[in-house]
Amino acid sequence: MLRKHLVLLVLAAVMQTPVAGAEDVRIFEHPQNWAHPEQIRLTEADLLFNDPFTKLFGSRAFHFLGRLDNGIQFVINVFRWEYAFLGGWGMSVLIVEPDGSTYICEQRIPDREVSVAEDRFSIRIGSSSFEGADGCYRVRIDQQDFSCDLRVRSLLPLWQPGDGYAYLSRDRKVYMRLGVHCPWALTSGSMVIRGRWISASGQCYGDRSRHSYSISKMSSPTLAFRGFTPAEQEGGQRWFVSLLQYTIHPSYGSTDIPILILARDGQWAFTTKEYTLETRDLRAEGISSLAFPHRFQLRASGNGYLLQGCFVVTELYHLTDIFAELSPFFRSLVSLFFKRPVIFRTVGYFQGTVICPDGSVQQLYLPGQCEYSIVD
Repeated sequence: MLRKHLVLLVLAAVMQTPVAGAEDVRIFEHPQNWAHPEQIRLTEADLLFNDPFTKLFGSRAFHFLGRLDNGIQFVINVFRWEYAFLGGWGMSVLIVEPDGSTYICEQRIPDREVSVAEDRFSIRIGSSSFEGADGCYRVRIDQQDFSCDLRVRSLLPLWQPGDGYAYLSRDRKVYMRLGVHCPWALTSGSMVIRGRWISASGQCYGDRSRHSYSISKMSSPTLAFRGFTPAEQEGGQRWFVSLLQYTIHPSYGSTDIPILILARDGQWAFTTKEYTLETRDLRAEGISSLAFPHRFQLRASGNGYLLQGCFVVTELYHLTDIFAELSPFFRSLVSLFFKRPVIFRTVGYFQGTVICPDGSVQQLYLPGQCEYSIVD
């Protein structure tokens, strides 16, 4: 398996990738969809993302992230990467409890165990499955120390930023697609963590993506954080914030790809790709010798709202270091060609204020998760 990974990296290193200038970059155009997300009418068929893989490195991923009413937070991903005759499926499950204890499972899945429907959202991996349509989904996972029967019902309709595409090259072979099947959802059902049954009542965000690019020209850094009004504060208004931002490789113009969602009481507040963001408090922590930001200061406006606040990282609970899984020999060899991708997975909270269209000021405290990835 390590040899296959090495072959993939070496092949990707020598391939020729189109180089884009700033004039070639097209990022989630169609301003009407940003200004009026409530007018977008998407169906599940629009977000199947069955684009054929190009000659470049490609990936396709389905993502659920949430916070349960009991304070447990989770990330569930199923994904596929492909290049030439190589490729593979993978699945990751990350659980972090209020006391900081975790359950982490990141594994590759043999192709023979995966069944994917072409005409609907249905992925079966052995006795696990991901299915649903139009904002209602069911996630069933059966692992040795973790299982779940998670039902997800979106409060907001399916959405995509702009036209759903970020094109990074003139020939449009280097691109990213993003669809949000659960901009803000409620969860129900159950989880069993190491034999302990847990109610899965809570809130969730879910998206899916399709990438086509050179693996030697990855975006860095990439930032994503989401925050939910906690159950104990639901006597008042409920809010949700989601930020996703890629800084693309200099070969493609070093442009940011920004996506921000703010929702209120199960309704859209605004969506935008125009905001100011400052990263602060850069330092190493705990399991990481690498420094990463612990504060992200945000200011954004839209549809009569003004949002100001900061996502504060309180704990690094997992570090995904791709090179750490290689033997010392292969790690040394691969490092001659590539820098090291590292993902910092953290918990924290977004705290700030929203000035609403009627002039009222709402205080926000939205616990959630943050992922920050770099190519070091």
